Amino acid sequence: MTMSDLKNISKDDILAALGLETRRTTGDGLASGLLMLGIGLAVGVGIGLMLAPKSGDELREDIGNRYRKTVGMAHDENATDQSTSRSSTTSATGMGSAGSVGHKPV
Repeated sequence: MTMSDLKNISKDDILAALGLETRRTTGDGLASGLLMLGIGLAVGVGIGLMLAPKSGDELREDIGNRYRKTVGMAHDENATDQSTSRSSTTSATGMGSAGSVGHKPV
């Protein structure tokens, strides 16, 4: 090894020989990460617009109808659950239909 070889050794060469590397700051990867995120969003939106089977108005109407249907089903299930729990409570207390003569169920 000559003196000119020693002059050409960099800090990264020494750290690599020791199995180390220079510390990277948060800002080093942030710019490239944001760039990749932006590219991914642009590609995703472009593909979504090209493959969309419906117009925007039709899609919003379809989503609204599905939402209303789901909420309606949830209300129906909730009402069924409440009536089932009431009937099981009256049966458990022994006050079923035979024990509640003259009283209307609530």
